Amino acid sequence: MSMNNTLLRAASSLVGIAALTLVLGCSDQASRTRKHMIKACMANDVSEENCKCAIDKTLEKHPIEEMMAIEDKRKAPPPEIFEDVANAALACVRKNGL
Repeated sequence: MSMNNTLLRAASSLVGIAALTLVLGCSDQASRTRKHMIKACMANDVSEENCKCAIDKTLEKHPIEEMMAIEDKRKAPPPEIFEDVANAALACVRKNGL
């Protein structure tokens, strides 16, 4: 499997988990959501360090509040979020190595 396919799968997992779990609350839920996102990312053969890095970069551009609004309106995440997560993961892999 190519690195791009792995990163896109990780991006899809992260967005899906965030959308499903953010509906329940704020700070504690945000912490749990971040942990779930890390776990989903790591399930796609990305290191914990790179997953944390990618999630932090993604949340800078797509804050938790935005993801909660997506869930509340029951709309699909904007298409660019998948590319943003994949680009964040790729930047982290380039910075930290595999």
